[in-house]
Formats: sequence, C-alpha cells, structure tokens
Amino acid sequence: MRIFALFIAFLLVLTVVSADEYYDAGIIPGDPTYGLDRAMERLSLNLAKGNAAKAEKRLQNAIERLAELNAVINNGRTQHVDQLLLDSKNDLEIAEDLVLIEEDAGKDVIALEKKIAVASFNQYLLLEEIMKKVPVAGQSGLRIALEQRVKSNQRALSRVERITGRAAGMDEDLALKKVRKKS
Repeated sequence: MRIFALFIAFLLVLTVVSADEYYDAGIIPGDPTYGLDRAMERLSLNLAKGNAAKAEKRLQNAIERLAELNAVINNGRTQHVDQLLLDSKNDLEIAEDLVLIEEDAGKDVIALEKKIAVASFNQYLLLEEIMKKVPVAGQSGLRIALEQRVKSNQRALSRVERITGRAAGMDEDLALKKVRKKS
C-alpha cells in the first residue's frame, strides 16, 4: 500500500513535467522499425495472461500512441495523427471493456479502475500539451480525444465509487485524478 501511495505521488510530480520531457515515444511512425515495434507490442498483448493483464497492456499502448502522436507532431509527420488518435482511443476503450468483463466475472477490479482513472487523467494532460502545438484548424480530432478522456476518467471514478461505496475523491489511494472540463 505504501509503495502504491509513493507511485501515485510520483505520478503527480510527473504530470507537471512537459509532454516533451516525460513522454518518450521511442520508435515512431515513419521510422524503419516501427512495424516491428508494433508487432512486438501485439505479441506481448497476446501473451498476456488474463483480461486484467491485457487491460493494463492496452492502457500502456494508449499512452504510447499519444507519446508517438506528440513526437510525430514535433517532427512534422502529421500524416500519422489520425491513426494514432484512433489507435489510442481503441486501446483505452478495449481496456475499459476488459475491466468490465473482469467485474462481471466477480473479480476485484478496483485497482484496474483506479489505473484507468489515472491513465485517462494523464492522457488528458498530454493531449492538452499536444493541442498547444497544433493549429486550430487541425484540433478537431484532438478535441474529440480530450472529451473521450474526460468520459473515461468519469466512468472509472464512478465505478470506483460504486464498488467501494465511497467517493473516489475521498479515496487516499486514488489521489483524486479527476478531469474537470474547462468552461
């Protein structure tokens, strides 16, 4: 429990670091070995044991796609933007679906729901950083992605509240990672 609390504190510190400093995409679309990188990712996903492990991998993949999105925008490879947004969206949705399957099977999913809440919050922050780099005319897909992260965050927090019977904001393990819409 103490290690998890330290991990959450570490995440809080990292959220104030800019997207360029923290989210290292590694190999990005257009690089010669990108296809191999994605194939290895799919293999790792297929080898994951159980829905919970697959959900965690999908969450990792979703943030990786956004890190790649940030990098391709920085490198002027904008032809990959829409596909990266779609892949990130799909990975996040599949992660949520896998958690629901686990819950329906009677498994404890509180930790996974908390991870989704934290991941969607961090993805929201990264997308906000990316929005600053894109001309207004090219922001529609990013706005949709931001809205999806808000909804994902809210759904995860609601499920944590329903499962635990207490407000997620009062949950000391979650450290209140709630996305609030700007007015």
